[in-house]
Amino acid sequence: MNELIQMLTSKLGLDADQAKGGIGLVLGFLKDKLGGADFDKVKEAVPDADSAIDAAPEAGGLGGMLGSLADKVGMGDVGDLAQLAGGFDKLGIDKEKAGGLISTVTEFIQNKGGDIGAIVKKALSGD
Repeated sequence: MNELIQMLTSKLGLDADQAKGGIGLVLGFLKDKLGGADFDKVKEAVPDADSAIDAAPEAGGLGGMLGSLADKVGMGDVGDLAQLAGGFDKLGIDKEKAGGLISTVTEFIQNKGGDIGAIVKKALSGD
């Protein structure tokens, strides 16, 4: 987890709390989408995933970034983004940085998680 937090703070200029909360939002989204054995593989790739999910703000509200966030990260189903956009807004993460955060977390899971990377990418694309 610390490695991913450091990547986000240096790459995107987030503070550690924003990074951990943002990771938690993405992981919470994946937990809801994947569930079970697939999410267990994500947890293997991202140590302390549960603590990051616990650190995420309660997502809600669309914020002003929903549509452009969907475009930024290539996600298909805008409805699924509602929970993420509201949480990023509460963390003070703008749409540009939110897009970078989602991409960085996805790449991290793909690099660390082997075959789960493709499943995560598919879940985030809304397919």
